[in-house]
Formats: sequence, C-alpha cells, structure tokens
Amino acid sequence: MTQISRRQLASYAAESLVAGRIEVIDQLAAYLVSERRVKEADSLVRDIEKALLSYNTLVAHVSSARGLDPAQRSEIETLLKERYNAKQVAIDVQTDEDLLGGVVIRTASDEFDSSLRRNINRLKAIKV
Repeated sequence: MTQISRRQLASYAAESLVAGRIEVIDQLAAYLVSERRVKEADSLVRDIEKALLSYNTLVAHVSSARGLDPAQRSEIETLLKERYNAKQVAIDVQTDEDLLGGVVIRTASDEFDSSLRRNINRLKAIKV
C-alpha cells in the first residue's frame, strides 16, 4: 500500500478546513494513529498551516506576558493580514510568564519577537 505524503495530507486538511469541514482533524488524528505516524503530528500541523496560506488564511501563535485585550488582538490581526495578504487570521494566544513584556508571534514560516527580553539582549549586545 502506498503511503500518503504529509504534504498531501496537509493539502487535503487545509482544503477541508477552508470548506468548514472541521471533522477532518479527527480523521487525520485517527489516520496518524492507525498508520503509526503519530510522531509526524507536529510537522503535519505546520504543513497544514503553510497550506492554509494558499487559501489566504493565516494561523498565528502569539505569546505575551499577559493576555491580549481586544484592541491589541485587533492590531496584531490587522498587521498580519497586511503582511501576509491574508483574508482571515486565526490567532492562538498563550500567556508566557517568562516574557517580561511585549509579544512573540509565530506563523508557519516566520517568527516576530518584539519581547522586552529580546530588546534588552539587543541593547546588551550593542554595549557602547
């Protein structure tokens, strides 16, 4: 039997999700278990997020020291829509107490680190 490639799975999942068929997530999980490919789950998620970009949908993971208020969330969404020419942006916000302030935004292909820790480290590196 021929194994379905991870990219084919990601493409199928992205197409299904855009069409509103969220049950595809359960189907993929069952497939990965039955085919003993569970170790590929994280990579498959990234591939799905990349595939969603071809449908003008962006998934972003945002870490902040504190939760985002609606205005901050909206500002990040607008920034990401413009940067990626996306019609839809799905934002997953997580609180990271290790961040002193600012945010870190991760997409399938990029990372934007505007955290206070990063800025302090940049200043330390400059040392005038």
